Amino acid sequence: MARQLLQLLLVILITLGVLSYLGFNAILSDIKQNEQANQKHLLADISTQINLAYQLLDKLLIQKKQGYQDLHQFARSRIQEFQGHPDLPALQMILEQKAGYPIDIYIIDADLMIIDTTFTPDLGLDFKLPPFLDVQ
Repeated sequence: MARQLLQLLLVILITLGVLSYLGFNAILSDIKQNEQANQKHLLADISTQINLAYQLLDKLLIQKKQGYQDLHQFARSRIQEFQGHPDLPALQMILEQKAGYPIDIYIIDADLMIIDTTFTPDLGLDFKLPPFLDVQ
C-alpha cells in the first residue's frame, strides 16, 4: 500500500512537472510574442514621428524660403556693388541683423569652388569632387 502511494505520488509529481514545464513554455512564448508586437508598434510609432518631423521641417522651410531668397538677393546685390573683393565680414553682420540668426557667406565660382567665405575652413572647397557629385 505504501508502495502504491509512493507510485501515485511519483506519477502526480511527474504530471505536475510536465504541466509546469508546458505552462512555463507557453508563458515564455506569449511574452516573446508580446515583446515582438510591442517592438513592431514602437517602430511604427517612431516611423510616424519621424515622418511628422520631416513634414514639419518641410513646412518650415517652405515658410522661410522667401526670406532666404530675399537675403540671398540682397547679398548678391551688395557683392556686385563691390568691384573686386567685397567686405564679407561687414556684409555678414548686415545679413545677420536682417535675419536674426547667424549666417555664413560663401562665394562660389563657375568652377564650383569656394573662393571666398566667412567660414574659413571651407575656403577652397571644390564641389566637383566625388563626394559632391549629387549636388552639382
